[in-house]
Amino acid sequence: MILVGLTFCAACVLSLMLVPLVARRCRAYGLVDHPDGHRKLHTQPAALAGGIASFIAVVLVVVAAAALNPQLARAFERESLFHVGLATSALVLLLTGVVDDLVGLRGRQKLAGQILSASILMASGLMISRVQLLGHVLDLGLLSAPLTLLWLLGAINAVNLLDGINGLAATLGITSAGALALMSQFGGHPAEAVIAAALAGSLLGFLRYNFPKATVFLGDAGSMLIGLMVGALSVQSSLKGPGTVLLATPVCLMAIPFFDSAAAIVRRKLTGRSIFSTDRAHLHHCLTDRFGNLAAVGVVAVGCGISAVAALSSLWWQKELLAVMSAVAVIVFFISTRIFGYSELRLLTTRLQSLASSMVSARRATPRDVKQSIVRLQGTREWNLLWAMLTEAAGELSLQHVELDVNAPSLREGYHAKWESATRIADEKLWRFEMPLIAVGHRVGHIRISAARTSSAASTEVGRLHDLLDELEDRLARMLRDAAMPAVAPAALNHDDVVESAVIAPGALSH
Repeated sequence: MILVGLTFCAACVLSLMLVPLVARRCRAYGLVDHPDGHRKLHTQPAALAGGIASFIAVVLVVVAAAALNPQLARAFERESLFHVGLATSALVLLLTGVVDDLVGLRGRQKLAGQILSASILMASGLMISRVQLLGHVLDLGLLSAPLTLLWLLGAINAVNLLDGINGLAATLGITSAGALALMSQFGGHPAEAVIAAALAGSLLGFLRYNFPKATVFLGDAGSMLIGLMVGALSVQSSLKGPGTVLLATPVCLMAIPFFDSAAAIVRRKLTGRSIFSTDRAHLHHCLTDRFGNLAAVGVVAVGCGISAVAALSSLWWQKELLAVMSAVAVIVFFISTRIFGYSELRLLTTRLQSLASSMVSARRATPRDVKQSIVRLQGTREWNLLWAMLTEAAGELSLQHVELDVNAPSLREGYHAKWESATRIADEKLWRFEMPLIAVGHRVGHIRISAARTSSAASTEVGRLHDLLDELEDRLARMLRDAAMPAVAPAALNHDDVVESAVIAPGALSH
């Protein structure tokens, strides 16, 4: 235990010294995060040095600890393939993150680097072959490799998505890695304990330059590295036997990051956006809007601390149910208080209800029946009034589909609404139109319309749409003039309102 403490302190001191040095080199090579007034809202450029400095600090301290302690060196030798694979995998992911920070990779390109990194780790022996939960053991068989890959990718991206305000990802990493160091030490995994302690210490040293005001950022390289290390070490330290993982422990440790990622996937897929799109509706954004940056980090730190204590306690008392109940309790707290997750849960629930209703409904849809969904994810501007203009014109213009999507991080606005006629028309008989919404020089959403071709002349149909768009653009110009425009409380929907209707008759629509 003394060695773990010394490793933590050494990594912290080394990181304190390395971060300014690495930051200077990053600025010289242009590895700097510049504000863009849209998604990146910080005021000053910041070097993306945190991940690189933390990686160097962890490697140097772990190598030194193994060289000075023969017993620890033997522990590394017993599982040398895994530890070499972990270092190689971390290096590959670090380089992927650096390239992304430097030139900007597409989502699929970054995913390819993550898969390569995870595959190296799996080839080195990290494999979830069996899981134990609440006393039941499940042999995964052929699912072992894909589920292990899914776990690692989930951990990498969960932390990456949470890295949105100063100090948050580092605080999460310190809490999780600190818990893993204790778990590994008491569970008979001294090598993993030293690695986890070094990671926690290096992040604490970095935190000095990142919180509360940041001169240095982790960058994608750093946040993805934290996710990989925590994901891999949580599995390795939870092994009860060869390939058998006590599932409750790693899941409990990653409960908050996974909850945020799951909510983001639900939010984006069910509003028709790409899962690679960005928004300001993550847990930390919701907390910041409500409490401010400092309190947001504190709330997440408390939540992660509760999860970490529960994970440790479940191992100590061999009560997996304690870890499961604690993870569920943290998630239920966020949803029930409507701090985060309430909109996504309502959206998912009503979508399932709509699907179930469409499968059991015996009534034939009429041309005037419609499906409509409205989701306010963030903000208070009167998008519902703009939406009302579109839906009122839908019947007059024989529209088949109308969609209004707003994703404006700089305005702190998120809104999605969809209107569809319940009667289906073949695609070849439809014409389509899309208009981007532009604010502060960036695309912040779109309006999409499709309609059935009627017997009227094409010029007539286009002219009617042109008249509608003229009026819409006038209202949009007032709503999107600048990010500082005072917000007006919405008349029909509050911040967390989600409404989705199944096929309904005219006059029955309610917001």
